[in-house]
Amino acid sequence: MVFCGGTFCGAMKTLDYTPSNVNNIQSIKVENGIYDRLYIDTNVSKDYTTDIPEEWEYSTVFDAHFDGSLSAGNVNFMLNEVNSLLIKREEDGTGKWITLFEVPITTEEDFAFVKLDKTVRANTKYNYALVPVVAGQEGELNISSIVCEFEGIFIMEKDVTYHAVANITMTMQRNRPTAVVNTIDRKYPYVVTNGNNNYMSGTTSAVFIKTVLDDYDWQWYDSYKYRDDLYDFLCNGKPKVLKHFDGRAYLVSIIDSPTQNEATSNYFPVTTFNWVEIGDIENTDDLYNNNIIDYNPRLASATERGVYNGV
Repeated sequence: MVFCGGTFCGAMKTLDYTPSNVNNIQSIKVENGIYDRLYIDTNVSKDYTTDIPEEWEYSTVFDAHFDGSLSAGNVNFMLNEVNSLLIKREEDGTGKWITLFEVPITTEEDFAFVKLDKTVRANTKYNYALVPVVAGQEGELNISSIVCEFEGIFIMEKDVTYHAVANITMTMQRNRPTAVVNTIDRKYPYVVTNGNNNYMSGTTSAVFIKTVLDDYDWQWYDSYKYRDDLYDFLCNGKPKVLKHFDGRAYLVSIIDSPTQNEATSNYFPVTTFNWVEIGDIENTDDLYNNNIIDYNPRLASATERGVYNGV
């Protein structure tokens, strides 16, 4: 039969499925057969071929050889090639990527890790990138996006966090020190601005209550112990991250003396503390210098830190 100038179903691959790009595939199942290999790639613009690439490419998703196991990943290949993984973050649309973590890779188990980013702002969309480092060079960015949302305020260090959701108030000011110089021969004074000081400071108040499993089951009857620990935390002299539910976030030091006001309730007192901004929460150097993250941007790779030579 002749159809549109060709032989209908006459070619070997005529009835094969047309390659297509389908997003968000969560699983695949093969059954009732004997299979030599199963390969999946996201690049559907490649020329059709029966020769499956032997090396993993950026677009490779899945390559199962069924050689005594169901493994379909590239862990063995990556162990031979990848020195470490970088975790980077960008506030969506800004184009300003900062590196937050570096994970050295020496064994297969090193690929399974959890990192908590405490410096995100509320009501903000972020892009995170997982970046392999091969021979000191960064590879392709594997990007995922999240929208961060939370209630209340957080005051935290790298390994310690306090959270409050009740009676929150925050007063702030922008500090740009100037001096007014009056003279005897002018009607108006001179205003002198020396230096580049330009930072925030403020006062934050909230009710800090111990909760169970963050479900707002307030343990009000013994929260004075929780607040005693909070006051030790506020007075330890270490830099902190202060985050507000509306998106404000600052790298701060606590100044002066925290106070507790029990005028409304003995069991729900209001804690107040003063703070001053000491760095940029979006700057890797500032976060590292103030012990908020471990990643040192002045070292090119984990190799320089002696991870791979036993130091």
